[in-house]
Amino acid sequence: MTSPETMAVNLDGHDDSAGPVRGTQGVLRIGMIWLAANLVVTTLLTGTLFVPAVSFGTATAMILVGTLIGVVVLTMVGNMGTRTGLPTMALTRGSFGIRGSIIPAAANLIILMGWSWVQAMLAGVTVNYLIHEATGFSNPALFSAICQGIVVVLAIFGHTGISRVEPWLALVILVVMGFVFAAAFGAFSPAEFGSIPVDASLGGTPFITLDMVIATAISWTVLSADMNRHAKSSRAGIVGAGVGYTLSTCISMFLGLVAFSAVLLRGDSEAVPFDPSAVSYTHLTLPTILRV
Repeated sequence: MTSPETMAVNLDGHDDSAGPVRGTQGVLRIGMIWLAANLVVTTLLTGTLFVPAVSFGTATAMILVGTLIGVVVLTMVGNMGTRTGLPTMALTRGSFGIRGSIIPAAANLIILMGWSWVQAMLAGVTVNYLIHEATGFSNPALFSAICQGIVVVLAIFGHTGISRVEPWLALVILVVMGFVFAAAFGAFSPAEFGSIPVDASLGGTPFITLDMVIATAISWTVLSADMNRHAKSSRAGIVGAGVGYTLSTCISMFLGLVAFSAVLLRGDSEAVPFDPSAVSYTHLTLPTILRV
């Protein structure tokens, strides 16, 4: 049985267990957490998928509209965490039962493993490119495993410290993004971005673009209650998560859209080929499982 001392620790929000916690974080803190959460390369890369399948203007509008639609679902699930103090997977027990909740938990595990693997690949091929340019040595699987291993070490031994500084690192990322925006719009005018011809053979439509943006928000609902259960009130959780997620997603996706559009305007239409199968799954299995 849970002791009164353990229950008090959990309710005061000093424990990462699946039990209820008493939230203490305000609007600013929750907003900063969500701002940092989606300023990631995968969201940026999502923004590179839209042009020239649809026009630059259409892609921009769908990013904004899709984010606003998706954030409604995200904040609603997050508010369940605020009101109960429970993480998302614990909340599924109310719908599926204790045994049945294993199904969404297992699905969530698989999704997070895939997400982790993709980000390890992206980090690994980036480091591999830099090392290869400097030394001629190339091993993307090795560097992917190293990058993931670093993340595992930080998650196990430095989680508390990282959680304190991560929201503020988002401000540093925003400054870097600002330089990219300045460089892109310094080289090309908004009219030039808007004039990029649509390639109908790609089969893109505004609805497909909108669906991809909304899906990004839905993918975060598996963690929204986990993050918002530490909010001290429903208002703090909803406003903080709503503003933080909307800003981070719109900025990240729009940056990907602008960066890829700038590449097209420069005439560099051929992407550097990359075969994901080159990164051996066996090199990534253990770090990925440990991280999740």
